[in-house]
Amino acid sequence: MKEIILIAVLVVSSIFSYSISPAEENTASNEKNTDTAKENTFSLEGLRTPSCPAVVLLGMEPSSIPTYAPPEKITINLLSDIQNHLFPSNYAVEFSPAIIINEKTAIEKYINPNKFNDLLRSITISLATSSMDISKDSSEKNNGTRLGLGLKGNLFIYSKKSGEMKKKFDELKENDKKIIDIMSDASLTKDEKEQKIKDLDLEQKGTNIFNEMKNVDKKTYGLLLEFAGGEVLDFAENDFDKAKISKYGGWLTLSYLLEKPNIDMIALVRGLKTKNGESFDADYDFGTRLAYKYSDLAVSFEYIHRFLRSSGIKENLNRYCFNFEYPFTDKIYLTGAFGKDFPKNKEKEDNLIATLTIGFGIGQEKILK
Repeated sequence: MKEIILIAVLVVSSIFSYSISPAEENTASNEKNTDTAKENTFSLEGLRTPSCPAVVLLGMEPSSIPTYAPPEKITINLLSDIQNHLFPSNYAVEFSPAIIINEKTAIEKYINPNKFNDLLRSITISLATSSMDISKDSSEKNNGTRLGLGLKGNLFIYSKKSGEMKKKFDELKENDKKIIDIMSDASLTKDEKEQKIKDLDLEQKGTNIFNEMKNVDKKTYGLLLEFAGGEVLDFAENDFDKAKISKYGGWLTLSYLLEKPNIDMIALVRGLKTKNGESFDADYDFGTRLAYKYSDLAVSFEYIHRFLRSSGIKENLNRYCFNFEYPFTDKIYLTGAFGKDFPKNKEKEDNLIATLTIGFGIGQEKILK
């Protein structure tokens, strides 16, 4: 019942915040200012497969190799293992401290980002929870809760915006240059400058160009290198004092994002340490993912080769998975996955991937004119 209530509250609140505009909340005297503010900003959007580090370390991710998407203030994911649970039984949240502090970025910095600023704004922190299952964790005597903690961000970006976005930005710069040239003309009085700008309708043209940018492809293309890592804490019997680190690791993801065709090619290298008795066993993963987007629907296939396995399985293993992603709105999206996972025990059982995830984005980064 609590899962149903939680989903209902999130869906209603997301739709409500999406459908109610600030102009409806303010008095008539504030409507003009609100409309102007809305015209001079647009939000970054992107499909968001819940493969944040905290989810990956807990082993409940629909995709173990992430595709790039702009970070949001807060992203909430409800994850369901559909072979065992109809409703979500695991939960994850990811947030960007820099975007929470300041969600707005100037259009110039968006098109030509500062490397340090871009790194800072790309950093996200993630938390996720799952239950400790006796059947999957035979070394544990009691059930409890697992908490995943993760961190990720961009190490290197050699990227560009779409050709249409760049074209509109050049038009905006050219329009702004005309305004600057007029304002710098010493032969004109202040009133003459303002009249000339008004006669040429330059301010309205600038607003129109910026509004057109809201409807073009905002995706980042090119070469990106991301880092990620974190750890898992086990709370046996849900006792805080019994907290122990059961897994930790880090990885690098190299992505090349093509504009035409709209394909993402991704490579992954990852090292994990998983507790086995009193020591930690090592896993080393190498994988690749190919993702294709058509309209709003995105489909992908990923393959990961694991050279060593914890929990007594000392041989090479494979994981392969098909994924789909579809946004219902710019705030609510659905992700599904089906495939073969790494086995959870020595008998190589429990290796089916069959998941559905409902995601809620709260507050995308806003681009200012």
